Amino acid sequence: MTRLSTPILAPASPSNGQLLRELLALALPVWAEQVLNMMVGLNDTYLANHLPRDGASAGAAIGTITYFLWFIGLLAGSVGAGSTAIIARAKGARHRRLANSVTGQSISASVLVGLAVGAFLFVAAHQVIELTQLQGIAQGFAYSYLRMLSVTLPFTMLLFVANSCLRGGGDTVTPAIVMVIVNIINMVCSFALCRGWFGLPVMGFDGIAEGTIIAYIAGGVIQFIVLLQPSAAVRLYLHRLRPHWTTIKRLLRIGTPALVGDFLG
Repeated sequence: MTRLSTPILAPASPSNGQLLRELLALALPVWAEQVLNMMVGLNDTYLANHLPRDGASAGAAIGTITYFLWFIGLLAGSVGAGSTAIIARAKGARHRRLANSVTGQSISASVLVGLAVGAFLFVAAHQVIELTQLQGIAQGFAYSYLRMLSVTLPFTMLLFVANSCLRGGGDTVTPAIVMVIVNIINMVCSFALCRGWFGLPVMGFDGIAEGTIIAYIAGGVIQFIVLLQPSAAVRLYLHRLRPHWTTIKRLLRIGTPALVGDFLG
């Protein structure tokens, strides 16, 4: 007696419209995140150019610092590109433990790179600013801003790399939301410290810099807390922060070509 087998039907392929909607759902938050990151620099530029004194010098200093922020973004990308690639592959293979492990190593790598580059910029800030050929007051503005920025680099790197880890885990919305918060903190703090709102002293250019620094530190802390939550797309376990050099080398090996390509491009 023969048994009739039930044919196994392959799942229906998604339509072009469905694919487009899924693509936009993933891509639009990433686009918004990049725009919001750019807004941090635009806010500083607006405030600098509208200072009651030395506005032109302040604007020139902010323009120079923007290049350093761009370079920091490239550094974060050198870690983040590898993080996104490996985590996305692990999530696709349903290997959540590997995804979480790479998340921990990515955060460790981001902080280590931030500490190393931050220490260099803090010590060599004067020589670095001299290479920009800024003169007079503008040079002094850029020097003070760069020194403050160098102290926050571990937090800034953590913020950007955590965004990459979450995107690799399939969550593109949370990084965009965090960047909205970072921008709000930046605008409120920079305006308040620069112009003396809410009873604060009028700090002028230093207020612009400190407001941005506060925003990036807050963003790094927020993303660290987000990754600790059980509901996060990828989860950070504190014991996975211990550097595993083979994994870190793998992250950098994947991400470094992207860094070189963006820098030369």
